[in-house]
Amino acid sequence: MCGDPSPSKGLKKTHGTGSVPITERLFREAMSYGQVDVVKWMFDQRPDINITIESLFHETWQDGSMDWESRLAAWMVLSSHMGESKISTSLLETYPYSAEHKDNYDFDEFVHVFGDLEVSESERVAEIVFERCDIPTLEDFLKHRSKLMITDSLVQAAEKNVIANRDALMSPLEKRK
Repeated sequence: MCGDPSPSKGLKKTHGTGSVPITERLFREAMSYGQVDVVKWMFDQRPDINITIESLFHETWQDGSMDWESRLAAWMVLSSHMGESKISTSLLETYPYSAEHKDNYDFDEFVHVFGDLEVSESERVAEIVFERCDIPTLEDFLKHRSKLMITDSLVQAAEKNVIANRDALMSPLEKRK
C-alpha cells in the first residue's frame, strides 16, 4: 500500500513519543503571536536557554520584517511578564523607521490602537507621531488629544515628516495653534 505510515514500512511513529526542540526561533514566534502562557511554559522547559523575555522582545520590536500586530503582541507578552502596561516614549523611539526610504513600518496602524493602550502622554510621543505618520493618523491622534498644545517642537517634528505631504500636514496643526 503506497503511503502506509506503519512502522513496518520503515517510517517512524513520532506522535506522543518524540519532542520538538525549543529554539530561540520558537520563542520569537510565540512572542510575536502574543502567546504569554506558551512563552512562560517554554522558559519552564528550557531553563538553560541563554535568552530573556526582554531580549526577545527587543529583537522582535526592532525587526523591520515584523508587522505592527506582531510588535503589539510581543509587547503584550513583555508587559504581562514585567507587570508594566504603559508604552513608553523610549519604546516608541525604537519602533523601526526609515526617513531615507520613507518607511514607517506601519507605525500609523500602531498609533491607531493607542486609544486602546496606555501610552505616555508626553510631548515627545506627539513629536514621534508628527514626524512619522500620515495625515489621517495625525488627525486621529489630535482628535483624541484635545488638550494637546501645538508647540514649536511639534511643528519642527512635523516639518521632518517625509511620509505625509508637508503642506497638507501643516493644516491641522495651524488649526490647533
